[in-house]
Amino acid sequence: MIVNRHTGGSAVEKWDKTKQDRFLHNRFIAGESVDYMASKFPIPKGEIKSSLKRYNVYSELCKLELDDDIKKAILDETTFSMTNIERAYQYKDGINFMGFEFDENDFTLIKKLPKDEFEKRLEKIATDAVKGVINSRKLNDEDDKKRYFDKLKSSKEFNSDIIPDKKYNDEYPVEDIVEEKENEPNKPIKTPRTRKSVTKLMQQNTYLDTGVARIDEIFYELKSLNLKSNPNSAAVLFRSYLDMLTYQFLKKSKGLEAIKLENIERLRVENDKKFNKIKLELDKLKIIFAEIEDSNLRKAFGINDSLDRNKEIPSLKFMLSHIVASTTLITDDKLHQALKGYVRNDIKVLGHNDFNLLVHNEYYTADAEELQKVWNQVFPLLEYFVIQIKS
Repeated sequence: MIVNRHTGGSAVEKWDKTKQDRFLHNRFIAGESVDYMASKFPIPKGEIKSSLKRYNVYSELCKLELDDDIKKAILDETTFSMTNIERAYQYKDGINFMGFEFDENDFTLIKKLPKDEFEKRLEKIATDAVKGVINSRKLNDEDDKKRYFDKLKSSKEFNSDIIPDKKYNDEYPVEDIVEEKENEPNKPIKTPRTRKSVTKLMQQNTYLDTGVARIDEIFYELKSLNLKSNPNSAAVLFRSYLDMLTYQFLKKSKGLEAIKLENIERLRVENDKKFNKIKLELDKLKIIFAEIEDSNLRKAFGINDSLDRNKEIPSLKFMLSHIVASTTLITDDKLHQALKGYVRNDIKVLGHNDFNLLVHNEYYTADAEELQKVWNQVFPLLEYFVIQIKS
């Protein structure tokens, strides 16, 4: 449903190409294979591979040091066309000039030029794409592409003496960590290339597909985040996911109407107390009420028994508390007790108030281990919500 809606299956709303590419990329790095996505979505495997390649090239463009106007144009995904860049690198002499090839397994770029030269050439392609030098009309056929890249290769702006080689890819480590060891005499110190430590919120084989486009997109973004380097992003996204999923569960279970009635009753009780207090104070002033109807008096004092529009959507804490208080929404006793402990901030678990501190309090640092604790505690509940939403 998600892909049909955003890749052309619906006239209601369509993602631009880069957002579609990001959606598939996030699922791929979260552990879904090309074959799996092709079986799940109405997209051919070849198109998924092209999408992953295109997004990886776009990510490289976003890293470049460009003039402000060029950078701004590239970051505007709704107007910048990656298909023009794709047109350039799909041409054999084009990708050779740009100095990379794609890894056959993960579709990342294997760079075959020194870093400075690679970035210089990519900056030229990016700038020409923004300025309209590269587009479907000007690079329409093989002759157009040959003229364009022959002109670039003959330009003194670039070093044509460099022979592209995969050895240069070592200049682009994810992260370099120097490990100091005692070395034998006359042997140079080596700097091993190691990857950044990665901690994910959940296992790669965790899948919670609700069929609700926005919620599922947030889930896969959350799944792809590295908690070590993005703890705050993960905390905020996790909180949003929990909120949206709880709302959809209550909507499907007809719990929202019950919450609305509960709020109205609570408001009525509060208003009655307020009204009686006002009447008591006025009675001391010997004001005669016999000729004044209570409804008019309540109206005069601004006491309204209907909910304000901004109070019709309940808070996450209120929704979870309502589920805890209900005897029908969750019938599994262990799951019900776990949720009760989370909502009431039981000392044995990291509770909802603590989780809110991770997200809302600027003096409370989001920690990877804390987030994983919350996830492990509420995952059975999330899974239950998803099952009910899809049923």
